[in-house]
Amino acid sequence: MNAKKKKGGIGRSFKYYSPEMPVTVIFYILLLVYTLSQQLVNQATQLVVDNVFAPMLGEEVPEQSSSVFFFLIKDFDPSDYAGILLTLTITIVVVCLINYTSHYIRWNLYHNSMFRGMTRNSSAGFRHFLDQAPSVVDRYNSGEIFNFLNGDVESVRRLYLVFVPHLLERVIAILISIYFIMRINLYIAIPPLIVGIAAFFTAREFNKRTRKKFDEIRNSNASLNTCIQENINGVRVVRSFATESDEMEKFDKKS
Repeated sequence: MNAKKKKGGIGRSFKYYSPEMPVTVIFYILLLVYTLSQQLVNQATQLVVDNVFAPMLGEEVPEQSSSVFFFLIKDFDPSDYAGILLTLTITIVVVCLINYTSHYIRWNLYHNSMFRGMTRNSSAGFRHFLDQAPSVVDRYNSGEIFNFLNGDVESVRRLYLVFVPHLLERVIAILISIYFIMRINLYIAIPPLIVGIAAFFTAREFNKRTRKKFDEIRNSNASLNTCIQENINGVRVVRSFATESDEMEKFDKKS
């Protein structure tokens, strides 16, 4: 029993989303491809600036470059701006196509997958509610029950669909960026690395503070749902006693 209590939202809901694991693996592979391709566009653009635009303005053509695409143009004559530009333009177009295609496929697959997981989670929660004794159900008001069966399930879906992928996407982007910076110069990678570590600990502290506020908002939503439910069920009584303005004021306060 204690072990179950210690489980977080991911631990308790994982069994409802685990059948979608094959799609999830594909999603995160495409996430890696998408994030990497974003960075590779910059690598190709760097060569266009250094080997086409800058020399045309009279600056010296660099003999070497930290760009991963330098091998594509190293055998070109430095003055062959048209050939270099065409090669790099094709490279950028191909990388952009990979970027957009991976983004389109991963989100379409994953959205449908997470909705299926949410459906299983929601159905299991409703079955659990129906199995409870009346004395257990009476402990909660209608707003809290509605939050359990709808709001919490939606929050878990957003956790899997939005928050975790976006977090991993940012981490991967930072790591790839640091790698490309280190290809230019090892020492200039130190400042962003220090800032990244500081940001990590700042975010942890921020998360602790916002978790309390999130709980307050969740409880307020439960109270608001209860207010709405009571007024729907008792609308005839409200109209009979002409207390619409009082109920509206109470609703505005809770909202």
